[in-house]
Amino acid sequence: MKLGLSTWHLALCLSGLGWLISTNCAGAPAVTTAPPQSANAGHGAYQDRVIGGGSLAPDISMGEADTSVGGGLARSLQVDAVGSVLSSRSGGSSDNLVENGIVAKSQWDTVAYGAWSLGASARTGGSGAVQSEPGQRGAITLRQRGMPFDGGWQADNALGDVNAPEIGLARLQSRFYLPTAIVEGLTTEWRGPSGLQVVAGGGVPGLYQGIIVP
Repeated sequence: MKLGLSTWHLALCLSGLGWLISTNCAGAPAVTTAPPQSANAGHGAYQDRVIGGGSLAPDISMGEADTSVGGGLARSLQVDAVGSVLSSRSGGSSDNLVENGIVAKSQWDTVAYGAWSLGASARTGGSGAVQSEPGQRGAITLRQRGMPFDGGWQADNALGDVNAPEIGLARLQSRFYLPTAIVEGLTTEWRGPSGLQVVAGGGVPGLYQGIIVP
């Protein structure tokens, strides 16, 4: 293959240009670029300008302010007032049911005595077909869970209007359920580190008559 004169000239020019570029790059000092400076550089982190130095009361009308107390163990208190009127008409007769009441629930954790909860309710009214006996216008239950003892034992206890005790195996059934009776009394459950469980309880059987107020 023969190369023309113009081709040789082009090859020589490209070779000289490449040598010139490599020589300049080898002798040129390295150039580094720094990122642009932020507009807030030298002024510290951004801080909100609070009106009155933060002395204004928080606006909780939108539910965005955090007014909870962050210290201590977990605890809660809930109180609900209930009012209801139910009317039914069948066969030309009418029946009205008026039931009002209040429900209070409280929970708190302790360091050495486990978790505790207290629930209480009181109601007025009810169906005229059911005659309530004295002492059945309210319910109260005090529960304690996970009280630690020596040897890895834990105890659960309940007092008031509670369900009759049951073994842990009955609570783990997923295909069927073994119901328990409602009693006015107490229950206790002790669990050992080896899986041993001891349950006991006693009381007077009863039936909840409230429809709206639990």
